[in-house]
Amino acid sequence: LREAAEAVDQLHTMGPGVVAMTTVDPIANDTEVAMLLSQKGHSVKWVLRLPRITGGPFTGTGDLIAAMILAWSDVHPLELPLALEKAGAVLQGVLRNTVDAEVGRPPRMYDGRRVPPELRLVQSKRVIESPEPEAHC
Repeated sequence: LREAAEAVDQLHTMGPGVVAMTTVDPIANDTEVAMLLSQKGHSVKWVLRLPRITGGPFTGTGDLIAAMILAWSDVHPLELPLALEKAGAVLQGVLRNTVDAEVGRPPRMYDGRRVPPELRLVQSKRVIESPEPEAHC
């Protein structure tokens, strides 16, 4: 975790006021994923741990979480930990909806390999617009 904090501090010296690491490997494990958020000029780093959702791998989760951190930090510019929590809740909700939609379906295959399921973004409209965080920084 110290290396991750040093890396985001180094990025702050290059200009960005807010840095988010969407996968923090030293914290993540088989049962959870972790994200780190840092604001320039603050010594505190916020870490969000979320349960790992099985059924992947998923395609597009990095784009989704980046978009949600950007959107929710615009809504809550003075409450960045809350923005990260809401972004995490969106990710969890979309992945749960995606996994639920695949139940009972045979896996899609291409050239002998399993094709990751498409994220159910449209079906997740409510969770995207009004996430309810279960995990907190």
